[in-house]
Amino acid sequence: MTRHRSVTRNLAVIGVASALAVVPAAAAVATQVAWGACPEDVVAEAAPSQLDCATVPVPVDYADPASSEIDIMISRLASKNPSKRRGILLLNPGGPGGSGLAFPAFLVARGLPASVTDSYDVIGMDTRGIGHSAPVSCGFTADGPYLGNIPPYAADDAAVVERAKVVKGVAEQCARNDRDGHLRHLTTANTARDLDRIRAALGEEKANFLGFSYGSALGAAYASLFPERADRIVLDR
Repeated sequence: MTRHRSVTRNLAVIGVASALAVVPAAAAVATQVAWGACPEDVVAEAAPSQLDCATVPVPVDYADPASSEIDIMISRLASKNPSKRRGILLLNPGGPGGSGLAFPAFLVARGLPASVTDSYDVIGMDTRGIGHSAPVSCGFTADGPYLGNIPPYAADDAAVVERAKVVKGVAEQCARNDRDGHLRHLTTANTARDLDRIRAALGEEKANFLGFSYGSALGAAYASLFPERADRIVLDR
């Protein structure tokens, strides 16, 4: 899993020029963030590091910003060297689907250097639909039939057709569990827009980003949607 990669490997800053065919993003609205204690499960996972947590409201549907909102929970490992601080570093551990609130502590435990933790407030988060951020569940179980849309070893067309029956059942199961209508809004583009809401809520003109695996796709989406607000973007496949 991506979390087990070494953070000491060489990382390259990648410039992203690709455009996304998405609904234009509304201007992010500044919000005052009230930092406080993290949920108990995050505290336990982050120990011995101590993190602060807060929530940032975002629209469920960016095409209709006046619609209902959900709260995105974020965490912070604050810089202890204000003279060296140059901003925020947003994190995504990959997946998608896993919690990222304790991820700043995970990286520190694996050697994230002081040059990074001095320079940035390191920001973890549960992205929309995950953990403490308006979670959405399809009701999957470990012994269920769903492993992926395509069989891992499709011997012939019949194997793909057979798998399609399972996938259709999974889609119907997800629809039955999506009581609030949030599932359709769990997109990479919307999550990238959430990142910019977090940037604005923290009072920063620009955001830095470090993403692993799927997080590299999210970082690319953010840099494409908000090139003028993206500072240092590090993408690790």
